[in-house]
Amino acid sequence: SIWLLDPTTNELTCRQATGPQSDIVRGWRLKSGEGLAGWVVREGKSLMVHDAEKDTRHFKDVGQQTGLVTRSILSVPLKTKQHVIGVLQAMDTQMHRFNSEHITLLELLAASAAIAIDNARLVETLRQRTIELEARNEDLGRLTYLASHNLRAPLVNLQGFTAELRAAFE
Repeated sequence: SIWLLDPTTNELTCRQATGPQSDIVRGWRLKSGEGLAGWVVREGKSLMVHDAEKDTRHFKDVGQQTGLVTRSILSVPLKTKQHVIGVLQAMDTQMHRFNSEHITLLELLAASAAIAIDNARLVETLRQRTIELEARNEDLGRLTYLASHNLRAPLVNLQGFTAELRAAFE
């Protein structure tokens, strides 16, 4: 599963999950520091748990709502520029499922995923700014038209009045 940090609320949201009951987990929100994923965000380091049922940091609602008994959990931070933006997490129903090689592999995947997520966010920000700038350009175009129209009408009147004055003095 991929959990992303909401910088405004400091909550983690499950944005992607695969496996049994993943549709239930997707969209879940964890409060700041809640669960193993919250611990990983707070500490900024990877975590391997061999028996989640015995770990007090484990978010117990997962098992209660999905009916799955999660035993082994491997969680690694998604980091960009030394900031943790979320957590990449692997789970299994077997105890002692993961080892140090799994941590290394998941950390490599997390590094690539964090860059991709950060780039996607930058592209979205750029897209939003482009939309805002286009709207401002339209506003400026309307303002320019109104200003031009409002200045042109008095000038036409002045030209007509000048012509009348010239004719009167000749």
